Order: sequence, then C-alpha cells, then structure tokens
Amino acid sequence: FDSARLLRRPTSPSSVGDEDEDETLGDDRASGAIEEFYGEEKDAAGGNVDAWFHPFLSARGPDRTGCRFSARADLAVFGSVLGLRGPVPTYQPRRIVRTVENLRHEFVLCWNGECYVGDADVEGLNVGDGRCDTEAVAELLFEAVLEGFYASINNLVEFMAVVGKTLEKHLVVAEYAFFLHHRIVVIDDEGENDDNTDGRILIDRLYYGRDGWGRRSLVRATRTTTSAPDKKLTMVLVSSMALDNGDGWEEVHPGRVYGIDLLSNTSTRQELFDDWYNMDIPRPGGDTREKVDDNHDDQDHVDGKMREEASVKLFCLLDQAVKRRVTHLPTMPACPSGTHDIHGNLSLSSSTVAILFSGGLDCTCIAALSHRHVPSHQTIDLINVSFYKDDVNTALLSPDRKAALESYEELCRLHPKRQWNLILVDVPYTDVTQIHVQRRIHQLLSPADTHMDFNVGCALWFAAQGKGNLVLETTTPPCRSPSPPRKKCIRPSCQRYGDSSCIFGTSICRGCCISLLKPIPKFLGGRLPLDFCPCHGRKPSSSGRNRRRSDPLAALSGIHPIRTRPYTSPARVLLTGMGADELLGGYARHRTAFVRGGRSSLRSEVQLDRDRLWRRNLGRDDRVLSDSGREVRAPFLDDEVAGFCQGTSVDVLTDMSLPLGQGEKELLRRVAKKNLGLAVCAGMPKRAIQFGSRLAKVAGEEQFGKKNSAGGLRGKGTARHNFTLN
Repeated sequence: FDSARLLRRPTSPSSVGDEDEDETLGDDRASGAIEEFYGEEKDAAGGNVDAWFHPFLSARGPDRTGCRFSARADLAVFGSVLGLRGPVPTYQPRRIVRTVENLRHEFVLCWNGECYVGDADVEGLNVGDGRCDTEAVAELLFEAVLEGFYASINNLVEFMAVVGKTLEKHLVVAEYAFFLHHRIVVIDDEGENDDNTDGRILIDRLYYGRDGWGRRSLVRATRTTTSAPDKKLTMVLVSSMALDNGDGWEEVHPGRVYGIDLLSNTSTRQELFDDWYNMDIPRPGGDTREKVDDNHDDQDHVDGKMREEASVKLFCLLDQAVKRRVTHLPTMPACPSGTHDIHGNLSLSSSTVAILFSGGLDCTCIAALSHRHVPSHQTIDLINVSFYKDDVNTALLSPDRKAALESYEELCRLHPKRQWNLILVDVPYTDVTQIHVQRRIHQLLSPADTHMDFNVGCALWFAAQGKGNLVLETTTPPCRSPSPPRKKCIRPSCQRYGDSSCIFGTSICRGCCISLLKPIPKFLGGRLPLDFCPCHGRKPSSSGRNRRRSDPLAALSGIHPIRTRPYTSPARVLLTGMGADELLGGYARHRTAFVRGGRSSLRSEVQLDRDRLWRRNLGRDDRVLSDSGREVRAPFLDDEVAGFCQGTSVDVLTDMSLPLGQGEKELLRRVAKKNLGLAVCAGMPKRAIQFGSRLAKVAGEEQFGKKNSAGGLRGKGTARHNFTLN
C-alpha cells in the first residue's frame, strides 16, 4: 500500500479537501510505503513524493498510483494499485471524511490485502463478487473507530485495541497489511480551520500492522536527517519494501497493531491477539500451539484410522483454500488472434491463475486442486525456472525441471480436457550478474541479506516474471510402472536408505555395510578387496563416475520438450506452496531432529519453523514475487488450513518411520495419492528452490570453480550477501 512523509506545505489547498462525503479512492490490492517526520523542522523534507516512491512501488501495483497530502503538510500517503476486483481499478489511499456536529472526522486507509469471498459457514466480512474489499474494510474500520470515539475512547492504546479487535472479528478469511491515518478536527463557527493551529486538532494518529501470520510484506526503518546545523528531523518509514539501500530495515511483527500519536510524538503497539482472542484459528507462537507430552513419545497411539480421518479433513480444507484464491477473478482479455493452444485449437481465453511449479508435492497438489475450481475453458499456467551457465540444454538437467516434466505429464493424463501451460523459464547466469538485476533483487530482499536469501530471491524473481517457452509437445515414454519404494536400512539406529543387493543379502545402507565389514579383515588376517561388496564397494575412478556427459539429454528420465514457443503468462494471481513444509513437517532438518531427539524434538523443531516463518520467508517472498505485478496467494497458509495443522499432532502430519521422501508431510502425500490420484509427486523428497533450479550449483561454479563449488556455497550459506552498488 502506501507511503507517508512529512513534506513542505502544499501550495494548493486542493490537495486536502473538506468534503462531507466519502471519496472513492480504493481498490483491493495495493503496495507502497508510509513515511512520517516529526521534529523541530517541518518543511525541510520537501520534494515530489510521487516521483520519489514511484520507481520503487509501481511494479507492485502497475495499474494506478495515488498520493494524498495531509492538511498540515506533515504527512503524505502514496499507493500503487494492482486491480483484481471491479471492472475498473480505483485509486488508493481510500479517504473518508464525515462531519458530526462541530467535529470533522478524517480517515485515510491504505490496504495491501485480500478479503476472500466468505463461505456460508465462515463468519466475517463477506465481500461480494465484484466489490472492492478496500471500500468494505475502510467502512468497517471507520464505523468502529467512530463508535469508539463517541463511547469515550480517547487513549491511543484503546483505539489500537478497537482497530485490532475489529480486524480479527470480521476479517476471518483474509490476509493483509494496512496503514490507517485518523484525525479529528474541530470546526469553528465559520466552518473554517486554521491548519497552523495544533489546538484545533483533537486526534492525529497513525496505525499500521499486518495479519497474524505475516503473509503480506511490511517493513520499517528510522532515519535521522539534518536540515540545518542545529535542526534535525526524525523520519519513520513503513513500507511494503525497503525504500533505500541503508541498514536498519526490519520486518514488522505480525499480529500487532502499531500506533504513532502525531500530536505527542509517541509510539506504541497493541497485540492483535490478547486475552479477548478466543477464535479457533491460532497464530504462530500463540498459547494454542501443540502441547508436547513426553510421556507419549511414540507413535503407537497414531493408527491408520486417525491418519485417514485427518487426510480427509486436510483435503477438504485445502480444497476450500484453493477455491477462495482462484475464483472471483477478473476475466482477462482474449489471446491475440491466431494464437492456438497445445491441441491446435484457437485460444479464446487467457490464464487468470499461474502456479510456481517445481513438480514437487506442494505445487502439484495445488495445480490439481485448482483444476477443480478454475473454469474449464481457462488455461492454467505452470511456471518452472532453471539456470544454466553456458549451454541452455543443461537447464534440462535441473532436478526441478525433470520433476516438473513428469508431474506435468501426469496432470495432462489425469485431466486431459484442461489446457495446462507449462512455461520453461531458462535463465543464463549472465542475467543474474547484471548490476540492475542484482540491485533490484537486493533491495527487494532487504532486510534479508544472506547468500541463501539472495539465491532463493533470485530464483523466485525470475520465475515470477512468467516469461519463457511454452511446452507444445514432449517426448512421452511408454507407460512406466512406478519404481518400487526404497526401504530403510534394517539397523534400528539408522534412518538412511538400504539396498537389497548388499553382500549381507538384506536392506542395508553403505555406512552400515562398511561398519559391519570392518572386523572381517582382522579375523581373516588380511585386507578385503575394494569391491568385496558388489553394491557398496569402492569403485575405481575410471569407472566413469566423474566422466563428463557429452549429451545433456542423455541424463533425462525420458521426458523432455521437443517443441516450444515463446510465451509470457498474463495471470495476475500467482499460487505458491509457501508454508507447506513448516506446517506439515517437510524439511530434512525435521527428520534430523527426530533421529537425534525423538518425537518431542521433532515437535519442537516444527513449531520453531512455524514461529519464525514470517521473519525468514513470508515477507521476503511476497516482496520478490509481487515485483512482477502479480499477487501472491498461498493456500497452505489459509487461516483454516494453518489452524488445522497447528491443532493436529505432528505425529499425525508426519511418519518418520518411513524412508526419506515418504515420511515427511506424510498426510499431504496421502491426500495426493488417495484424493487427487497423484502418484509421481507423492514420492518426491523436499528440494529447496535454489538447488532444484541449479542456481546454487551454477553460482558456485562461477564463483569458486567447478571442484570447490559445493563446499564454497555450504561454507557461506548463511553469511551476509555483500553487494556493492557501482
């Protein structure tokens, strides 16, 4: 949404307006910044706010931008809008002015959020199809604040509680970040005010915050500027993204309302969730988190019936979450004349929904669920990104590309009447090293600044552009029976995969095999040959292990595109699998915690990931993905889905007795196989996007050389990403 900044007094009074009616200046999705100055000097900031903020925020909201000044010229609000509701996008900020007796109530709202059309069984603000949710939220908050004022609520903290309770009572199915400016001005007998007289203003306050999960980005920073040798200004910036390259930016904590009193220059905050909060949808870190019972540190009490009932519940909730996010979208214009779909038919419509598609479990489930609710005549875009250094054919070797092609083939086989648009985004590493690209990504990531953040953000940023090659035809191999699942090593303390071709004649891993072989040479009085075990024995280096492949396609599983054409996704809604691993226990470190400390350690590790999800992932990913002019929606972070995961035992969500790639997110894998018919992705292990897209590998080879690339990246994976703007 939004920006606010202390400015020079406007030369024209038309920038304020004294109407006694609502001004329609809202839309459903906006991005921006709030900036506020207070101090001894009030006209030193000056300048053109619109020109200053436009380069930063216009990409997030490409349809319209708006800027509004306050009456005293100490505050300005800027908004850039991505229109997703109504026939014509309208401006933000949304301003409401109402006069009651001798008081004029001025109310300005900037809204970066989405109030989904509610279900019949979900209470809350039900925004009808085609209605702008910014208008609905503005009216809701205005009436609540007005009612609170006439109920003798004047304290800043009390007003913050009114705002917080109103949001949580009515915005049950919503995700948002917001900024609110509330001012009450006394009107004199002549109906005019002296804007220079602070005594005529009873209340002049700012409020801002984000939802309990932190699904929409909101960052803040403070700056001190010197306008004269003895004059200093304190500048408070709150924005959807960092507005400069300086340090000091931080994520705004979710689930809180922050307030600033412009008359007294004081600031405070109020928890959105307090003792009065008794809803069924908990926030991360709240009192409703799963209680760990160390007396039942086993899974004997978790039977198949419990998992079956939980999988049905998860399927229903996830299905509704996807439905909310893919329906009631504006109809996109038809494709250009002469454009044909993959079946050779003339395209009559464009995609309204795109999915970040790695071919893994999370995104493939979202794709299959989207098919259930997206109109059958519309296409669904599946965006897959891969990086290469010299030869574009090596992009086909990335794990995510192989998985995407296989899952794409399965979706086409299960739903042949749907047109699936698989978009292959192949990015040369030279594009990553361009100064303007690094500058942009670096600023979007702030305050995140590690190597891992840069690699993840870079992959997401290029994928979100949606510009690549549309797959028209692939080499489809004959129907293949799925490979048998790998069995876990038989040794009780081991969690690695075993191999039945081992010399011991049973399922055992290489490490355990070598450990069992160690005493044999002492008993025989000699050394064993290197290849004593035909499965786990050491092979000579000439066996071809490190031999370079002359044909990159030789390493493919049998599916690769043979006919493509350039294509750019027109979809404005981008679905992602964010939050699935944190909520359902899908990371490799969850298995590590289980091996080291049992199920109590696993529960603690999963809850830790949930608690820090807003700080490590959500704000960063929202800033990077929204820079493409698309709105990011994460069905797994739906309030009902997240509440279900929080209230369900981790022992039900996972089954770490199963091998890698089966026990993590076991409940979701069950949904994929039994409810959605997805067999390919149900057996795929978790793979981070920077590794699945080969960006980490290509970057490591470029920076550290081919031999030391992996070690160099592992050694610096959490180091700060130093980037100098030349």
